[in-house]
Amino acid sequence: MLGPSAGGTAARVDLVRNIATGNTSTGFFFATPDGVTVSHRLLRNVASSNGNFVDGTGNGVVLGTSGVLVQNNTFAANVIGMLINESDSRVFGNTVAGNLRSGITFNPDAGPGNRVNRNNIYGNVLAGCEIDNQSRERVDARNNYWGTPTGPVPPAQFACNVPGETIVQPIADQPFPIRP
Repeated sequence: MLGPSAGGTAARVDLVRNIATGNTSTGFFFATPDGVTVSHRLLRNVASSNGNFVDGTGNGVVLGTSGVLVQNNTFAANVIGMLINESDSRVFGNTVAGNLRSGITFNPDAGPGNRVNRNNIYGNVLAGCEIDNQSRERVDARNNYWGTPTGPVPPAQFACNVPGETIVQPIADQPFPIRP
């Protein structure tokens, strides 16, 4: 799915209750041209088994634009569950589990203001971390459920990042219910 690319200064795409599975690259992709203000929403979708598992590339969803609301989705068994390339996205109430490399990766060029709260994020272990923050920007990842009441085991799997840039405490001690 590609966000709007037509002329104009404001755009919105609501992607609701879709399934993307078995794609060799990416399940869902959001992007907009420069100078366009967006308010995209990704609600109650499933992205599973997306990516090229031989060379380890591909994603359940790519946020290539700022300000996306990602809520009540499931991203499971992809190479990377979510790849976030921009700023100010809000990721709430999702399950991001069992992805090959990481649950959520922030690209080195991702901007500030990204929030990842009240999600179930676990079992994304090949890269050794649940959230891979390569951006050098602070990411608010508090109040997530990390697979056990005390967090992921070993604790290093919370986040891979520049030290201190991904805030994960406090953690939720039980999984959040996910709306269908």
